[in-house]
Amino acid sequence: MAMQTTTNPADVANRLQTYFSKKLLTHAVNELRLNEFGMQADLPQKAGSKTMRFYRPAQASRTGIETLTEGVPQTTYSELTTDYVDVTLLQRGKITKLSDVLQMIDILPFLQMNIQNMGESAALDADSITRDAIIAGMLNSDGYNERFAGVAATGDSSDDFATFNGLSNEAGRISRAFALGCATQLKVNKAPKLKGQYVGIIPPQVVHDFVQDQDVLRAFQNVNTEKLWKGQLGMVDGINYVEATNPFIEAAVYGTENTAGSNYSTIITGRDAYGVAKLAGTTSPWRPRVTILNKADKSDPHNQFTLAGYKVFFNALLLNENFLVVARTKSTFQN
Repeated sequence: MAMQTTTNPADVANRLQTYFSKKLLTHAVNELRLNEFGMQADLPQKAGSKTMRFYRPAQASRTGIETLTEGVPQTTYSELTTDYVDVTLLQRGKITKLSDVLQMIDILPFLQMNIQNMGESAALDADSITRDAIIAGMLNSDGYNERFAGVAATGDSSDDFATFNGLSNEAGRISRAFALGCATQLKVNKAPKLKGQYVGIIPPQVVHDFVQDQDVLRAFQNVNTEKLWKGQLGMVDGINYVEATNPFIEAAVYGTENTAGSNYSTIITGRDAYGVAKLAGTTSPWRPRVTILNKADKSDPHNQFTLAGYKVFFNALLLNENFLVVARTKSTFQN
């Protein structure tokens, strides 16, 4: 008679089962940074509108300044003007539906897992809205505020992009000199700084090339342990770089997102370059909220399912194109 094993006789298979661990494996989570550096504003309750208006006073000017004559008063008076930009908040949301049986018998806490996933999805959505608003607002706005590695700026961004797109990954990679040019452009534009610095939101594919410059690598390695921002890599030539994993990527079409492309945007910003709806620390009725419906009612008298969802009012817009540089580079990183 044959030895009895886990495969013999055949009926043993009917009594064996897979052991399911309740410990979840770590999943990929985006590093999102853009909304942290925008001008944040909330829309208070009973505001009578879902549109937010941002005002900007005129820049300093020598107009109206005169040489005075003793005893003769000036008769020309200066007038301060302002301009503004409007943004209408968008409703964004996501919903899930779980049966009561699933929640009773499943070994995993799917309701809590869904809510966590919604939070991560909401953050990614808000970051993407801000990213896309910046890129769209900067297209052909001022050719010198959009800069392209390996290309001498002509002031015509669409032409410069076409030239840049034709470069090899090696020729279009980031360099310290290119990054310095971006910082210099912001200084020429008199862009105000965030905590005394400009901030570069840089994707890891671009960091891969940047740290191959030994001066940049040393600057990143010697970064002060008391970091100003989460994800901070270090400061080089007045730009404090913060790594983020949701870059705007283009292929051959200027201004059109294509994640299969090889043209990466690093956003280098000063203060108040773009505005976003405030999401945290506010009592606004527009703030993010999660709703869980888990009680019986006329539509579900036996309480056979639970609904859970989040809703938020959010939008973003470019406030001042001169306070921000979009730096496009390629990457030699291969995955």
